[in-house]
Amino acid sequence: MNTDYTLVTYTYDDARLLDGLLASVSGWTIPPARVVVVDDGSRPAYVCPAIAGLPPVDVLRHATNLGNTVTKNEGISAAGTTFILSIDCDIRLAPDWVARNLPSAADPGVGVAAGPLLVDSGEDLCSRYLKVFEADFTSIGDVEFLHGCVWLFRRAVWKQVGGFGGHEPRTRQDHAFCRRVRAAGLRLVSNPYAVGRQTRRMSPAAAVKRHWVWLGRGDLALLAGPGGLEGACYSFYHKLLERLPAVIEADPLLTYFELLFLGFAVQELVAASAAFGRDADAARYGFARALETFLEGFPEQLKRLRLDLAGLGRPLGGGEGGSGDEAFRQWWTEALAALAPLRGGVLPLLELRGMERLRREQSGYDFSFYEGLGSNSSR
Repeated sequence: MNTDYTLVTYTYDDARLLDGLLASVSGWTIPPARVVVVDDGSRPAYVCPAIAGLPPVDVLRHATNLGNTVTKNEGISAAGTTFILSIDCDIRLAPDWVARNLPSAADPGVGVAAGPLLVDSGEDLCSRYLKVFEADFTSIGDVEFLHGCVWLFRRAVWKQVGGFGGHEPRTRQDHAFCRRVRAAGLRLVSNPYAVGRQTRRMSPAAAVKRHWVWLGRGDLALLAGPGGLEGACYSFYHKLLERLPAVIEADPLLTYFELLFLGFAVQELVAASAAFGRDADAARYGFARALETFLEGFPEQLKRLRLDLAGLGRPLGGGEGGSGDEAFRQWWTEALAALAPLRGGVLPLLELRGMERLRREQSGYDFSFYEGLGSNSSR
């Protein structure tokens, strides 16, 4: 079997992670013939260290940050080998990962081969939350979507489907590519014996924005429907309520991240609703008052939530300023009643132990481009 492939990877202010990826390559059972690195405007510019056993490395550099879609398109298009391994620099593979996936990638009926992705970034609370939230990326067999963190495919497939096509946003280019591959009649195959590990330690802000990129698009689209803002909020909140038991079962302290996601997502929806005639300021104040009332008796959580939402660019309004949307406040007061059982055990535990632990863990996160995305970034 032809094993000629190029490893294509990407970096933006995360040289430590890229160095770790390149250092691991010499241990692979089938090493790449060539390595292409696209440096998407890092400061300082990425310089590849001397690593024994590493094949030739070409570093393509952007003077400024252009985003994942442009960067991945450039790197993949620069590969001239039969196969291409596109891999984010925070992914670590078993030595035989390529060997296990090459037979599928070589199959004319297969468009992309990969394997399940597991979070392996540590035991801090945010990493543990990501493990619960991202369980969907462990699907195996023929699947409808393969996360763009790591793909192995024929160069002919990239040419056949036209890469990302006309996709321009900085995110969701993996969704666009997978749709194009499937539309061409090709399969996406996830090998259960080829597991990838994601090692980037994300901050709560990065995790929340990343989740919104994945989930928020459908909720934003509902704003134009008959249900308006309330309908979009119901859609988001229903998914949160379905997910919450698994989060609590893993660790009740992880519930804080769902509260943070709730505060951010609702304010993203509220801000976008202005385009459909909604008074966004009034709705924001109405939601804030409902959430503040729900968290009465838990001052440390409310304080932390305010700080984190301000850092996300969506400060929690309400209280003394503005005139709130009373109907929207009442809507959320009734909706949050579904979370009332949390006040009997989970929230007291969060107040007693969770806030202090989050303070201890608030440093040492790896950079993530999600933190720099603007509002309504799922569009």
